[in-house]
Amino acid sequence: MSGICPDPRTFYLDTVEAAVLNGLTTELRHPEVIAEYVPTYHAVRKQLTAEASRHRLRLERRLGELNREIDRLVDAIARGQGDPAVLGPKSTLLDGERKMVAVELGKAGHPEEAVSLHPAMLAR
Repeated sequence: MSGICPDPRTFYLDTVEAAVLNGLTTELRHPEVIAEYVPTYHAVRKQLTAEASRHRLRLERRLGELNREIDRLVDAIARGQGDPAVLGPKSTLLDGERKMVAVELGKAGHPEEAVSLHPAMLAR
């Protein structure tokens, strides 16, 4: 097997998107499909929001841990309770991680509220 497709075809994105959207539009015109879709949508949005909240909480906790650990190292160096040659690089590593966590936290944003689809839309 050469790994070459014996029937090479070119598919254009706009053609594929139009076909998919037309198919979805046709399917979603049926009330029983919408009746199935709405609870599924709500369940998935709730799950995604919960996962995003848990991820953000983990990042916030880690950021707090890193801040406290860096503060302890700085205090130890200031009090002369440790070798600055050892504690300084450790503090630098922790600060690097803290910056990465802060960036990830910024990207995570705030979990969005799930858009609620009203059951009355089935009647429409």
